[in-house]
Amino acid sequence: MRDGLAADDGVLDILFPDIFMTAESMFYFGVSVFGSAGEEKRVVDYGQCRRDNIAWALNPASSCVAPGCVDPYAAPSIQWTFQDGSMINPPGFKAPTLSHMPDCDAIDPQPQACGSSGNALHLGLQLVASNLQTHRTACGVTATTATTGTAGDDTGETGTDPSEMATDKACGCTSNEPGAAPALLLLGLLGLRRRRARA
Repeated sequence: MRDGLAADDGVLDILFPDIFMTAESMFYFGVSVFGSAGEEKRVVDYGQCRRDNIAWALNPASSCVAPGCVDPYAAPSIQWTFQDGSMINPPGFKAPTLSHMPDCDAIDPQPQACGSSGNALHLGLQLVASNLQTHRTACGVTATTATTGTAGDDTGETGTDPSEMATDKACGCTSNEPGAAPALLLLGLLGLRRRRARA
């Protein structure tokens, strides 16, 4: 999922050929995760140029801190330590960016594979909807949202109509910023699936 978002040719690199711009340069991205009840959280809020934030936050190594974890690809059990990439350097992000990985406990009948977190999708959706409304209120945006899902990936997207323009530059919502279209897009709900242990 991390590569699908932040790697070369991922979602952020989708090209709009009519205007020769990528999704990353046109939209403001944010990412939230969900799992078991209480595990839902905002990884990084709306903003431009979130590729490095997303790649770091969803990298197993970013949540691997001794003594609970010495090898993020080891067999279970692994006790993750979630970190804020704006509080440590590297990566030293300006925006708060919280690392996250699903639970990694041994389960039968595959004790070498990580048991994943739960799948409290409704709590993730509530978080995304609340965060979107908060952002709109702060930026003075009024637009109709649409929520879609992708089968098998537990992903959902919530965003505003690109024709809607925000009015508060402090929110990063105006078209006066270089390379930014006046639109918001939240790539919300990464249902982090079971991760296979390294053989």
